[in-house]
Amino acid sequence: MATKHVIQNQKETDGTVWIKNGQVFVDNGSKGGIPPVINPCKGVELFVNGDISRHLTAVSENDVIELKPAIIELEQSLEAGR
Repeated sequence: MATKHVIQNQKETDGTVWIKNGQVFVDNGSKGGIPPVINPCKGVELFVNGDISRHLTAVSENDVIELKPAIIELEQSLEAGR
């Protein structure tokens, strides 16, 4: 008697990252999909597991992801006599 193998049709789902109310959420997607990535933008410091990230970074649901406003120091000068 022949044995039939049933192959389940699993759809590959890419991972996603989104921000809601200032909090970062991650969905890993399914195996075979593109992993989720996050990229910091100007004015925001991105920390992944306590380490600052300055470039595109792959993340997972298990990572601790924090966004903090960047501290920008402006150079000021006072000119006398004006």
